[in-house]
Amino acid sequence: CFTIEPLAPGASCTSGVRFRPQAEGAHTGGIAWSFTREGDGATLTVGTDLAGVGVSQLAISATAVDFGSVAETGEATRSITITNRGSVPVVLGSRATTNATNFSAVDDACFTPDPLAPGASCTSGIRFRPQAQGPLTGRISWHFTRDGDNSGISVGTDLAGTGTPQLAISAAAIPFGNMVVGGTITEAVTITNRGGTDVVLGSRSTNNATHFGAVNDACFTVEPLGPGESCTVDVRFRPQAEGTHTGRIAWHYTRQPNGPSLSVGVDLSGIGSAQLGMAVSAVDFGDVPVTASAVRPLSITNHGDTAVVLNSRSTSNATHFNAVDDACFTVDPLEPGETCTVGVRFRPQAEGAHSGQVAWHFSRPSDGGFLSIAVDLRGNGVAQLVISQAAIDFGNVVVGQSELVSVTLTNRGGVPLTLSSRSTSNAGNFAAVDDGCFTIEPLAPGASCTSSVRFRPQTTGPLTGQVGWHFTRQGTSTVVSTAVDLSGTGI
Repeated sequence: CFTIEPLAPGASCTSGVRFRPQAEGAHTGGIAWSFTREGDGATLTVGTDLAGVGVSQLAISATAVDFGSVAETGEATRSITITNRGSVPVVLGSRATTNATNFSAVDDACFTPDPLAPGASCTSGIRFRPQAQGPLTGRISWHFTRDGDNSGISVGTDLAGTGTPQLAISAAAIPFGNMVVGGTITEAVTITNRGGTDVVLGSRSTNNATHFGAVNDACFTVEPLGPGESCTVDVRFRPQAEGTHTGRIAWHYTRQPNGPSLSVGVDLSGIGSAQLGMAVSAVDFGDVPVTASAVRPLSITNHGDTAVVLNSRSTSNATHFNAVDDACFTVDPLEPGETCTVGVRFRPQAEGAHSGQVAWHFSRPSDGGFLSIAVDLRGNGVAQLVISQAAIDFGNVVVGQSELVSVTLTNRGGVPLTLSSRSTSNAGNFAAVDDGCFTIEPLAPGASCTSSVRFRPQTTGPLTGQVGWHFTRQGTSTVVSTAVDLSGTGI
């Protein structure tokens, strides 16, 4: 507009307007052009209002970097780029780091382009190498000087990361589940050095070593355990008693060359179950006649991995219960996985409910331990001698005439019975006749005898009576009796 002199009617001129901020933030301004009108000398003015925002001359590709989780002494690296967006060169004077223990710049090329020309960029690596566990933060800043006026200008990035244990184990906890007492189960675990420095295994500790232990521990042979290296060890559950057991095995390292002690471990749990097993823990024999026998076969199995020896057997209420055909005394010792067989017998000597127990007592030669296994027994003793009819009603019978009914007596027991006597109440009207029970001598187990009972009324009206048979159990003085109640009406 200064070159077109004068600016003729209808003519135009052009001017550029420039924004060149010298500081960051919002800026405003205006430019005006003043003309003089020919003829009357009046002043004419025209202008434009200006606004803009000054931004940093230096730009960084990331104002914040989160490295996430990194193992102690391990490292993670990220790259950032710094760009001179201004119009004058800048010169890097220094770099500052907060929390330099855990964060640093590596391969920083921003010191080499000197100065950093307008539009040019430089690259630097930033590294997170945690020396402790937990959340960590820091910052790296680059401080430049602007060419020409020597004003300072800085750019930086905020850093964050989480330090995790240098040593990692493949399983923090192992539940072994059920294992028979004396049996063994193992699980392999792997220990890995995730850090950036060597570690040396100094010791191993075991909590509850009675039931848990480490075997085939290769971690003592890898010396030292270098960055990224692993070692494997078997952990064992070998219960010595029944019930729930817990423990822990830990490995204790030292970080090289003279760093702190580091430990890693695994929590262990398992349930010890009985080494000796039986298919049933209780037997109900039900009803068994007195002196008769009922036998049930049982098997005892050694579920463990060590042999056992049967030392003794005990019986509670041996009057009614005992063990028979006990082959467990012949299997000596009872090896792992082997089974022995025994019978348990109920032979009631009296009527009514009975209970008892038979137990087997073993020893374990491998460690001197003692083991027992038992079966609870119950049964009901019922009458040895039974009669086919407990009561007979003859109905109406003419006075002086007779009615006969047969009854059968059976020995359901296990020993013979000898008939010693017979009793009759109201013998004037009732009696036993043709009594075959006196001819069978003795009445063997399972045998029966037959007798007839007679009603011969001597008077009119209702009449009652009873006939009883009284046996002696062979080998004892015990009397076993049975009877039939009788009734009828004389007419």
